[in-house]
Amino acid sequence: MLASYLIFNGYSYNDAMQKIQNANPSVHLEQAQTSFLASLADQLSI
Repeated sequence: MLASYLIFNGYSYNDAMQKIQNANPSVHLEQAQTSFLASLADQLSI
């Protein structure tokens, strides 16, 4: 998933999500996906 790649490479959760939405506004992520990505961003920012 592109969002996890972006987050792993230094993007914040919000920046990664905004970049994806700007590239493809029809993308829809499920709650489990957004929770995972937010958790990943939190873990990597420590």
